[in-house]
Amino acid sequence: MSKTIALVGNPNVGKSTLFNTLTGQNQKQVNAPGTTVTVAKGYWRDKTVIDLPGLISFIHNSIDEKVASEALMDKKNSLYPDLIILLADAMHISRSLYLYAQLKQLNKPIIFAISMADIARKRNIILDTDLISKTISAPTILIDSRDKKNVRLLEDLIYKTLNEIDISPKKGSAKGSDIEDESVSDLSLWAKKNFENNVKWVGQIEKRIGVFDYDKITLSDKVDKVLLNKFFGVVFFLLVILLVFQLSTHLSFPIIDYIDGPIRNLVNSSFKKLFSEGIWQSFVQSTLIETFFTLLEFIPPMFFIFISLAVLEGCGYLSRVALVFDKLMQAIGLEGKSILPIIIGFGCNLPAIKATRVLKTSEIRKHTAFIIPYSLCSARFSIFIVLAHAFFPENAGLIIFLLYLISVFIILLISFAMKKIRYFYNKRYNIPQANISNLVIHLPVYQMPKFAFILKSSFAKLQNFLWGAGRVILGVLICLTFLQSVSFTSDGVVGGSLEQREHNSLYNIIANNTALIFIPAGFGDWHLSQAIISGFLAKEVVLGSLENSYSDNNKSLSSNLQTTLEKTAADSSYSNKATPIAAFSFMLFLLIYIPCLATVIGIKSEFGLKYSLVSVGVSLVLAYIISVLFYQIGILFVG
Repeated sequence: MSKTIALVGNPNVGKSTLFNTLTGQNQKQVNAPGTTVTVAKGYWRDKTVIDLPGLISFIHNSIDEKVASEALMDKKNSLYPDLIILLADAMHISRSLYLYAQLKQLNKPIIFAISMADIARKRNIILDTDLISKTISAPTILIDSRDKKNVRLLEDLIYKTLNEIDISPKKGSAKGSDIEDESVSDLSLWAKKNFENNVKWVGQIEKRIGVFDYDKITLSDKVDKVLLNKFFGVVFFLLVILLVFQLSTHLSFPIIDYIDGPIRNLVNSSFKKLFSEGIWQSFVQSTLIETFFTLLEFIPPMFFIFISLAVLEGCGYLSRVALVFDKLMQAIGLEGKSILPIIIGFGCNLPAIKATRVLKTSEIRKHTAFIIPYSLCSARFSIFIVLAHAFFPENAGLIIFLLYLISVFIILLISFAMKKIRYFYNKRYNIPQANISNLVIHLPVYQMPKFAFILKSSFAKLQNFLWGAGRVILGVLICLTFLQSVSFTSDGVVGGSLEQREHNSLYNIIANNTALIFIPAGFGDWHLSQAIISGFLAKEVVLGSLENSYSDNNKSLSSNLQTTLEKTAADSSYSNKATPIAAFSFMLFLLIYIPCLATVIGIKSEFGLKYSLVSVGVSLVLAYIISVLFYQIGILFVG
């Protein structure tokens, strides 16, 4: 029978890094029993590895902490482990010893794995693992998840520990434990009652092993005085984001041009030589080939953005962004922790919705989830790379940075409005206002990220993105191709030539009628309207559906988009000077309107159908109003 290993520890001690190192790509997200909380589950050789949510104490204050507690206590829980690996921060070892004081009551084998030992050595902190192991009665090891040799030592210790324990359930409990068969709520009560005793025990252990929390002023502390400044911290963050966008766009453009030019022409010409014209040629070209090129065009910008984020995370800066915006979050009616899901939302909205579970009150969770879909996620970013390259080639990085700022501004504006609405609603019905707490977060020290680990992490994220996006894009393009093949004429006859069928297809009828709605916004063309419709399912599909709609010619996507909006401007009696305005209006709509279907389903599962429908409705109305206003005001200056 496969044994289960649980990775446990305070937030930001390196659990996820160790989990990824052990399991590689052999992992998935699963729901904790009876909840919608997702937990990372992977496989290392013949063992199951669970990466439990960050846990400070069994006195849980959030849903995630409750899930971690239940997984460790309830033997009927599918996540119940045979072995616990407790990750500890060498710089703040007392926090992990406090958690260990509670974990040892579970009568489960524990490996005490101390991370960031290399930094501790630089600060002359001596960690005697043999002494620590003997003192706390648990196997102890220094661990660096980025070092393969070091990880192998941990793997050997895991095997040794598992071989030494009796796999069958033990009766009774460890010395001093009286909670082995009690419920999780009782364990929480026990932790509260024994708080002072546990703190004293931690103090005694620290004296015996000669290791204390490092409280001297370090270089990281000095840097933080500048980077966490309420004014300069924000300016520095914006400069970092601008640099990331500039690098990603300028490095991506040459590769995208080569993919969309010579490579596409070569594949299309070879394909036409192999297949004669007909429905099968149209199907393969509109689905398989367009999916292939859509994914190819995603690779450069997504890879560079993943590299950038991995560097920022690896050096320790990314976790500090939360503190920079802590006060701002409180000013718009959110607690400090709300910034964490919002930051995740700029990567992907769906896990950000799930991440709202770390927030204490349902009111704050719903508020945060409502504004997350307005963040410029990585899928939107990849779309904007192509659109900015088509319409603003000289200033693409600045255009995307401007969209990022607009995204942040909309989040702040909507959140502030919700704060006021919530205040007056609670006041009218005598509902107590939610307590807004300050953000408490452990900051890792600044360090030089390892190049090999960054590449491995970025390639893994890129692979996951392409695998997920590829399936969605292919599925949607097959549906669109089917709709193109279902043709209706005015006399009800179905059929005709391939060109006639596409012209009279159900797909074209829907797209052309929808396009009329967007004429005031400057992009009333069926190519763009059908891309918006397909974007309801997933933003990754937008580029694929655009490629699909232009599959009957050999021009690049950028050239086709230019021609489309120039024609729209001419049809509207405006000069070609209105084309960039229409293009930016289109990008604004893509930024603001409904998030992907998966995110909507995520909101529904967390907060109900009504709340998800309100979220969708507000985003559609807001996107339409803003894009129409922008275009109508913009053409006044060029008309």
